[in-house]
Amino acid sequence: GYIVSQLSGKTLSEYLNETFFKPLGMENTGLYETNIVLDNEAQGYSMNGASVKKADFQEMSWTLGVGSIYSTTIDLYKWNEAIFNGKVVSNATLKTAFKQAILNSGSKADYGFGWFLSTNRGLKFIQHSGGVSGFSAYLERQRENNLTVCVLFNTLPTPKGLSPILNGQAISEFI
Repeated sequence: GYIVSQLSGKTLSEYLNETFFKPLGMENTGLYETNIVLDNEAQGYSMNGASVKKADFQEMSWTLGVGSIYSTTIDLYKWNEAIFNGKVVSNATLKTAFKQAILNSGSKADYGFGWFLSTNRGLKFIQHSGGVSGFSAYLERQRENNLTVCVLFNTLPTPKGLSPILNGQAISEFI
C-alpha cells in the first residue's frame, strides 16, 4: 500500500477506487476509515463456546490495505470475475500467480503469488481466506467450472464446526 501511494501520488484508497473498484462496479468496496460511517455496515462478533459478544474494535486503517478493505459477497464476485476474465491483470500474470512457488529446499508449496492452490476430486481450486477481529472470509475459484464461491462471516472466532473455509468447500461439493 505504501509503495502504491508513493508511485501513484495518491492515497491507497484513491488509487484502488479509481483503478479498480469504480471501473469494476464494486459499489460497496473500499478502504475502511474511522471517520466514515458506512450504510449497512456489519458488526463483528466473537464466539466463546455458546457465548456471543461484540468483537473488540480494531483500528485497521494503519495497515494500508491489509485488513482494511471492506466489501460484500456481490462485489467480491465482481472482483473474481474481473480477475479471471483479464480485466485486472494479463493472462500471463495470472499464469505466474497460479504457479506453485518453489521453496529453497526445492519442494513445491501449495501457494502461488497471493493464492492458495489445491486439488479436490480432480478439480483445481484457487483460493484465499482471511480474518480480522470479528470477521472472517473465504473466496475460491474453480477455473474448469467457471465457479466462484464467496463466504463471509461476521464472527471470529466462529461457532464450533463452522468456518468460511468449511462452508465454502461444502458449497463447492454440490456444484
